[in-house]
Amino acid sequence: MITVAHKYYSIALIGAVFGFGLLVGHHAGASAQGKNRVFEVRTATLTDRPSRDALVDRFRQWEVKMFGRIGIQPVAFFVPSDSPKSDNTFFYIVAHESRQQAPESWKKLVADPEFKEMSQKGPSIGSVKVDSMFVDPLDFSAIK
Repeated sequence: MITVAHKYYSIALIGAVFGFGLLVGHHAGASAQGKNRVFEVRTATLTDRPSRDALVDRFRQWEVKMFGRIGIQPVAFFVPSDSPKSDNTFFYIVAHESRQQAPESWKKLVADPEFKEMSQKGPSIGSVKVDSMFVDPLDFSAIK
């Protein structure tokens, strides 16, 4: 049975991915670093807007910079425009060299001493639920 929340989540996710495609479509086509590169769409759900804003600031200030060092390629970041998701949801898309590399990269990130140190600084983000989905760009996508 599909719940109302699941339906809104699905619509928001489709909208985010579609918006990403439009955004990338305005630039020259992006090419893959390797044939096996995969995209991961992640949805972070937090308890409230201040927590969401603190997480977004953390990404903006230092976390995204760490991704490259760890082997995660940042692609796009979104917050929903419409309620109720706009208060506590953060979507982002990253790329990995392969599907097998993705979990290794996330483990490497959370084990990184700098990541641990920086996570303790700044405002608390509280509880975060992260949902992840791997997606394949279609042949007519601006990014591959």
